[in-house]
Amino acid sequence: MKSKEQIFAHIQESAPLPSLPHILVKLIDLCDDEEAAVVDIGPLVAQDSSMSSRVLRLVNSAHLGLNRTFSDLGQAVVYLGAGTIKNLAVTASVQQVFSSLKNSKNFNIGHFWYKSLLSASIGRGLAQ
Repeated sequence: MKSKEQIFAHIQESAPLPSLPHILVKLIDLCDDEEAAVVDIGPLVAQDSSMSSRVLRLVNSAHLGLNRTFSDLGQAVVYLGAGTIKNLAVTASVQQVFSSLKNSKNFNIGHFWYKSLLSASIGRGLAQ
């Protein structure tokens, strides 16, 4: 039987759980809705364990330098705000898309970014 330390080390080394795509879409829509209350976002985040983990890691990170730690997901969501939660959801979506494409032989990330920046530059030129 494994010890608690071995199990904890195994969990830390394992890849993060993917977020549920339909939850991320609902979350982004809810964060964009100006009439929605921030407290309504917490229950939706709680439906996705990966997103819940991201929120709690961010709010308790040294980057924010808070004097307290959050264990309540609802309070963490209210503290971070809808904008930050939306950014986390978009980041999770993008990471999942690119991680699935990383192993594809037909996908070249350098070529993708070159074409993306070229399209953005052309679009800016046309808009001006």
